[in-house]
Amino acid sequence: MRVTRSDLLIGTAEEQYVNLLAKCIVGGQTVLQKAVVRVSFLTHSVFLQTDKPIYTPRQTVFTRIFTMDHHMRPADIPVRLDFLNPDGIIVERSSNLHSPDGFLEKNFTFPSLSSVDGKWSLVASYALQNSQNVSLKFLVKEYVLPTFSVTIAPPKYIYQGATVTGNVTARHVYGKPVKGIVYMKFGVIRKNSACVIFAKKANLTLNNGGVTFTLNPRAHLRGFGNEFDVARLEGAHLHIEATVTETATGKKESRVDRTAVFAVRKHKVSFARSSGHFKPGLPYVVKVMQLFC
Repeated sequence: MRVTRSDLLIGTAEEQYVNLLAKCIVGGQTVLQKAVVRVSFLTHSVFLQTDKPIYTPRQTVFTRIFTMDHHMRPADIPVRLDFLNPDGIIVERSSNLHSPDGFLEKNFTFPSLSSVDGKWSLVASYALQNSQNVSLKFLVKEYVLPTFSVTIAPPKYIYQGATVTGNVTARHVYGKPVKGIVYMKFGVIRKNSACVIFAKKANLTLNNGGVTFTLNPRAHLRGFGNEFDVARLEGAHLHIEATVTETATGKKESRVDRTAVFAVRKHKVSFARSSGHFKPGLPYVVKVMQLFC
């Protein structure tokens, strides 16, 4: 048995069902079996793509639309495309977009409003009475050039039991030191693991645009169990995050540094330059190198 389009109400987008009824007479007994099957009008797929995920209000959104059939081959079907602002209001609508090769392009420019910042939506509707749709979100944000930059100068290695000493510097783009305070976070990043924050420092005052910080990792990590004993952190990285707040304007800039590495010892001995073979009767020269870890 086959159900064709002529058996259905094609002019409506409401859900439709087909009732299947099987009747069998066995030994004078009538057996009935009924099944309800939902009818789907979804025979195509639509994919949306923008040229990037973040835009400024003065940029153009370049959009590509791909229409395909259920065999994932290009299909020529009509598509309605809507651009919605962060409040969900349709700002622009394009109807009956289609292409024989299943590839469409549509550009969009933001209106001259007081503010267009936020998450915008791109919605493509298709199928019977535009009952099917796909959507894509992108962010609109005004880019503001930072007025000052923050740098962190940590040690290269952190040896077992040693105190970490480093500097945070904040300067305006024209070179003048920033006056403000620094808020810092310290954490441990091990291989294939998330960052674990173990210490914080607040209200460090910048002096001539800089401040020196000290930290004893062993003392702060005692409450995190044996897993975070400094002797077991060899190869892990120290996460340093510094947020500077300028006193005059209240503006904030942050910087993260993860270059400092935990090391158990300061030096290691290497025989890499020694020959890997020994010949009986001939002198063997051992070359020993003492290297920093």
